[in-house]
Amino acid sequence: TAQANTSTRARSGTINLSGSGAANVTITVTQAGATAELSATPGTLDFSSGGGSLGVSVSSNIAWTASESLSWLSLSTTSGSGNGSFTVVVQANTSTSARSGTITLSGTGASNVVITVNQEAAQPFVEVTPASLAFAASGGSQNLTVSSNVNWSINENISWVTLDASQGNGLVVVTAEANSSTSARSGTITFSGPGVSNVTVTVSQSGVPVQLSASPGILNFNSGGGGLNLSVSSNIAWTASESLSWLSLSATSGSGNGTLTATAQANTSTSARSGAIHLGGI
Repeated sequence: TAQANTSTRARSGTINLSGSGAANVTITVTQAGATAELSATPGTLDFSSGGGSLGVSVSSNIAWTASESLSWLSLSTTSGSGNGSFTVVVQANTSTSARSGTITLSGTGASNVVITVNQEAAQPFVEVTPASLAFAASGGSQNLTVSSNVNWSINENISWVTLDASQGNGLVVVTAEANSSTSARSGTITFSGPGVSNVTVTVSQSGVPVQLSASPGILNFNSGGGGLNLSVSSNIAWTASESLSWLSLSATSGSGNGTLTATAQANTSTSARSGAIHLGGI
């Protein structure tokens, strides 16, 4: 009676019969080796786009090796003998395309075992930081950083802003012109891409401070009266007013820099007189 041969190697031996007065008889006994076995479960590994790890169980009666040539995958071990297991670790897939590959188990005398590895595509995304840009009235340049796994485009219709994405690496340089107005202004830059919601960046810019002054601050007329000029320096619309019966102004309003002529009538009284001209912004 022969025991089962669990090895893949054949084995043999002899049985010797002997008796008094008779020549010995030799019986050769041979036993075939077991068939080489190599299998793995599961035969397919499915990963989400986030990656992760999954185990593979190997059933075998021989020494085996595991091989793969995927840059986004690694194995906890690449060889073993007999039954065993190993872990498959997959990196996150940031692409919008699914990907797949194979792991091959091989051993002497057994057919190769191929394990298929599938990974889902990532959801398309476009992210822009910061979400808003604020410029001083003097203008200048600030950067936006774009992170995306799709081709994206920019749309803006702000006359006082220019964009430069030529430096690559998701960098967009936003340059605002100086704002000469006292009014703040704003606009939006929109980033779009296939399969993603538009991303809007708000761009704002403050106005310059209001300026209104006049020189000289005092107008001195002699008793004979006459005209004197008043220079107005301003970046807004303004009005000029006075309530003097003996004085008149060449203009009562203007915008920006300008000149007023104040004309005083002759003073026939022996008393000096004075008054005020008021400038105000509109």
